[in-house]
Amino acid sequence: MENKPTQTCRNCGHPLPEGAKFCPACSQKNSDGRLTFGELGRQFLSNFLDLDNRIFKTLGALAVPGKLTSEYFKGKHIRFYHPVRLFLFSVAVLIAAITININKAGLDGIDIMAKKAERAHYKKELYHRLDSVITDVKTIYPETIVATAFDSLVYRFGGKKGLAVSDSIEITGAFEFGGSSAKERHFIKVPLEELAEMSENELWEKYHVEEGIWNKMMFSQNIRVMKNTKNFVFYLLGNIIWMVLIMMPMLALALKLLYIRRPYFYYEHLLFSFHTHTFIFILYALILILQILTKTEDVQFLGFAVPVYLYMSMKRFYGQGWIKTIVKFLLASFMYVFIFAGAMMLTTLASVFLF
Repeated sequence: MENKPTQTCRNCGHPLPEGAKFCPACSQKNSDGRLTFGELGRQFLSNFLDLDNRIFKTLGALAVPGKLTSEYFKGKHIRFYHPVRLFLFSVAVLIAAITININKAGLDGIDIMAKKAERAHYKKELYHRLDSVITDVKTIYPETIVATAFDSLVYRFGGKKGLAVSDSIEITGAFEFGGSSAKERHFIKVPLEELAEMSENELWEKYHVEEGIWNKMMFSQNIRVMKNTKNFVFYLLGNIIWMVLIMMPMLALALKLLYIRRPYFYYEHLLFSFHTHTFIFILYALILILQILTKTEDVQFLGFAVPVYLYMSMKRFYGQGWIKTIVKFLLASFMYVFIFAGAMMLTTLASVFLF
């Protein structure tokens, strides 16, 4: 079937000159919209190679401190990925790396509290059932050898050894919000088996937690977190990513204040923040992946590249001398720690309350 050209571009609606084969506005081929199999394949290959080329150019420029931001503001926009899109890509890579690490760590690293409570509960229940059966059997077969054999079985199972010791955890030990002094904080130890088999209200009534909305809320939320530790970690991680995204304008404002006498617009500081955090996220994702592959934590020394990268990025992008850059780097680091600590505290509190 003939692929007839049209008078207007079907992609952007731009009027086409007589006999034009391509749109002068968006470069799409002038046709009625139908594509042959060969054209579809060539289009896919062209887009894929262009995508691949842009990835390597973007990551290559990102690896050099300050280069990507400098090149972007020289007008080279199409050559590189958009800063926000690149930032979100780095976030996705970091989340994937963290998720793999959490799953590789297994229950010993994340869900140990919930699993210990569950095992303690089932062990206790199984022991009571076994004890009941043994009592019935001893009644039917009172011979000494039978009784001795069953007593040995109970001992090996842990009835006289393992269950005599009550494993417990501090429900509020991980979250100290009782007050400004140690005397005002509340620490309540709950046996693991009770954590597994009792509801929040039952635990609340049994341990006579002091009245008050704050105490009850903290007690209930801590129990919920302890029972679902792994889910809470992923929930908190998602909130931290949003926190970092919201922090970007604040960090850009801090840089604007540091370089208030320099001819930079606010959004230039903002894109600089996006690019530096993109590098940091990709680097930490790489460290986590290398830890999995090498099964060692020796690769964590790569994290020392972060302050060097940030300093060199500020030196290159803002173009000031070594001494001025060192002073402003230290000030920026202090402001960043202050902003990050405050945002992290609020994010953790909100995550605990809303989980």
